Amino acid sequence: MCITVKHTAASTWRDVMKVEKLTQRYLRVSQVADYTGLSVATIRARVLSKQIPYIKREGCVLFDINQVDAWMEGAQVTRIDSNEGGTEDVNSFDA
Repeated sequence: MCITVKHTAASTWRDVMKVEKLTQRYLRVSQVADYTGLSVATIRARVLSKQIPYIKREGCVLFDINQVDAWMEGAQVTRIDSNEGGTEDVNSFDA
């Protein structure tokens, strides 16, 4: 099955990946970097430190997009409500 995506000025790599996700299960380092918003260097560093799930096949590093999604969801930081018990939201960037 082939899905054609019409690229417009408003379409981003993530928009394209949402459609390609249906047909392309394995991604290369640069594709994972674009998909996650992280740099290629960061993805490579995570591979070297075994912090991101990957597959090495015949010298090629590949990533299962389902595992990348799970990895990203596992890194999600939950919000701490500042109204309960006097705690602060550690993710607040407001000055």
